[in-house]
Amino acid sequence: MESVNFTKNIEPQVKELGYQYNHQHLVFVTKYRNKIFKYQEVIDAIRRGIVEMCERLGIEIIEFSFGDIYDHVHMEVNIPNKYSVSQTVQALKSHSASVALHEAPITKSWFWGGNFWNGGYANGSVGFATEDVVRNYIKKQDISTGQRRLTV
Repeated sequence: MESVNFTKNIEPQVKELGYQYNHQHLVFVTKYRNKIFKYQEVIDAIRRGIVEMCERLGIEIIEFSFGDIYDHVHMEVNIPNKYSVSQTVQALKSHSASVALHEAPITKSWFWGGNFWNGGYANGSVGFATEDVVRNYIKKQDISTGQRRLTV
């Protein structure tokens, strides 16, 4: 299990309506800090849910990894200006939890009541000067068996 690198172009995107750079470092923690990311089926389901929702909303995933203590995810994303950070987090957490609870049967015995994620989240803006630092931090957090790089 390694970090997912979605980096296409680290330069800011110029959209039809102007300049867009809203990079956020997001961290989601599992309910009760359950160490569910020890199971590959759960990792695959969460990754699929987050990627699906990001594609649907037009959110660019720059870096993504599962935390080194098996209970959280880190990601750097570029959020379109039409969404707030809280709207984005709600959509990502809701969809990924739904996918995990339906596709990874083991989650049902760990998370009763359909609550996969903890109620909160951590986020921080990522500027041009700190982008590489954040990206490297996310990569280093990843649980791994060897290389620490995962492809989608």
